[in-house]
Amino acid sequence: MKIIAASSSKLLASRLAISLNIKYIEPKTTYFNDSEIKVEILEQLNNEDVIIVQSTSKPVNDRLIELFLLIGAVKKARAAKVILVMPYFGYARQDNENSQSVVPTQLIADFLEKLGVNHLITVDLHSDKITKFFNISISNLDPTNLYFPFFKTYNNFVLVAPDRGSINRIQKISSLLDTELIYITKERDTNNNCNMVELTGDVKGKNCILIDDIIDSGETVYKAAEFLKQHGALLVNAFITHAVLSKSYNIENSVIDNIFITDTIEINDLSSKFHVIPILPIILKELKNII
Repeated sequence: MKIIAASSSKLLASRLAISLNIKYIEPKTTYFNDSEIKVEILEQLNNEDVIIVQSTSKPVNDRLIELFLLIGAVKKARAAKVILVMPYFGYARQDNENSQSVVPTQLIADFLEKLGVNHLITVDLHSDKITKFFNISISNLDPTNLYFPFFKTYNNFVLVAPDRGSINRIQKISSLLDTELIYITKERDTNNNCNMVELTGDVKGKNCILIDDIIDSGETVYKAAEFLKQHGALLVNAFITHAVLSKSYNIENSVIDNIFITDTIEINDLSSKFHVIPILPIILKELKNII
């Protein structure tokens, strides 16, 4: 077995290779002036199983095409079983089915299957229904256990859903911890700016833990922190799986105290308010169950 690192997840791939004691490979990837991509595997795989590691994060379309070409190159090099580790699944927020448009997540699932992926490992999909788009086996890993050691360090804390879309996710954690659940109602104006309009529950004198799956512009999380402190919260920390961060926001001047993210997306130059929790343990555990 070999592990192949695509461009977005080399650090995770190298750590997995060391932990599993298998050979680490980087493909030869060429970017042409017109933005086309060429991917080559410079050795035969001789009916070996391979693990490909790639998050389809920004630039999402480049990452996807690179991944598709890499899977094709791996199959041409005579790989047997292909396990894809995609910690962050790009386009996961476009999962609504209707008669007017295609569903990108479903198309990507079809492509991965037809290209020859046998098993997909991903982390904290935006919606559980995405797994139904796959005919191949899929492991959608829950990062919650990675957060529990941090939760144990807080006293007098409550869990907070920054919007109604996060309630189901946080209810599970709340029941496990036997902790109060607070949720915020938000609305968006005609310019798509979010506004916090209502708080269900009492946060006065309490430490608040916001939980969500994605931080992109950061507007929801940062405004939620302001809203909570206006209602008397002492501390506001956020635990968020995927740091997309496609739009800049001045986090240093926000009132949020800390943001804990996982490294499903490998990113540098983060604000000092960010703290990274490695996903290696849960990926490694799942791989050992499969291989």
